[in-house]
Amino acid sequence: MMQFKQKLEAKEKAIIIIAVVMLVFSIYYFACYKPCHNMIDRYQTDELMQELTFEQMRRDQNKNMEREIKDNQEAGLGQVYPYNHLQAEVDALNQIMTQTTSFDISFSDAVQTGDAIKRPVALSFTTEDYATAKRIIHQLYTGDNRCLINDISIAASTDGKDNQASSWTTSVQIVFVEMMKGADTTEGLVRSKEDTAQTIEDEPIL
Repeated sequence: MMQFKQKLEAKEKAIIIIAVVMLVFSIYYFACYKPCHNMIDRYQTDELMQELTFEQMRRDQNKNMEREIKDNQEAGLGQVYPYNHLQAEVDALNQIMTQTTSFDISFSDAVQTGDAIKRPVALSFTTEDYATAKRIIHQLYTGDNRCLINDISIAASTDGKDNQASSWTTSVQIVFVEMMKGADTTEGLVRSKEDTAQTIEDEPIL
């Protein structure tokens, strides 16, 4: 009888231990794990929504800027100077770039097509905020030197804490417009294929 009682007590202890373990697990799951997991899910969802909202805002801003640039370029802002106006264009760019934290400018050869001369420039720069980037773009196409602006790309770098932009990197293709009329030199000019072909056609046949 004593042996049966001891076996029963051992079985009861095992059941009690299992019940306690299950109770502790249930408390942990419902009081800690599940709330924390739900909080993480909400945080990830909120972060994703912030990123999507931020990206949409950036796209809308870029579209508005491109529309504004197109309207002003059609209005014919800036003066078209005789070739070679490179130094003045460099000075103007350097002055505007003083608002940036860093920048890079790459000039390509000036290309002549008829009386028109186009000088492509690849420009990239970093600013502390979007407003400064927009102001720089505005100063470029409303400056004294006539230019065309294409392929604008503005991207934000976030600080990783609250998804706020810590800096803005802008890349843009600029084409300064000059003319042959009044030019004192043709040094450094590259004639376009269209212009070269037209010259050949115009040459008299002996």
